[in-house]
Formats: sequence, structure tokens, C-alpha cells
Amino acid sequence: MKIDFNQALEDFDGKPVVFAAQKEGEATPLLLKRVATEALLNAAPEMGDQARVKIAHFELARRVHTSTDSIDLRAEDIALIKDVVSKYWSTLVVGLAFELLDPPS
Repeated sequence: MKIDFNQALEDFDGKPVVFAAQKEGEATPLLLKRVATEALLNAAPEMGDQARVKIAHFELARRVHTSTDSIDLRAEDIALIKDVVSKYWSTLVVGLAFELLDPPS
């Protein structure tokens, strides 16, 4: 499935969710790219071969982060991203990210 990670998350009013203010009065929209990358890089493996799992997370995070257009991902990659996003981010961000990761047909 192709996913565009350069999409900004929008709140219930259609306004971009803001990640952080760079300067007073200036805000940075929260992109799906940042949501996925931060979750992949910060979620700790729960069991198994931690080095192998961390390297897999790292490689997928780099692929997402460097994307400039939609990228084709396997269902397993999308499931992994959804799993780590749900553990790392708030309820609002999880819900909005899931809508972008699994859009209605």
C-alpha cells in the first residue's frame, strides 16, 4: 500500500496539529513522517532479538523520514508503524495517524 508520510495531521476542525513552536507565533505542523519516525526510533522492543528489532525499526524509520513522495509499504510495515505509534503518541495523534495509514477504500 502506498502511504504519503508528508501529510500533516489535522484536528477535528481541519486545522493542522502543531508539533512545536519554532519562534513565538510560528508553529510547525505535525507530519505523519515525524509521528512514524519518532515512534519507530523510540519504541523499545518487548522481547526477542532486540538488536535485530531495533535495526529493523531504524531502517524503516530512515525510509519513512527520507521519503519525498508516497512510498509502497508491506502490510507488515504498516502494522508495525501502527503498533509503535499507538504506544508512543497521545490518543488524538494515534487516531489521526491511523486514518492516514489506513484510509477508507
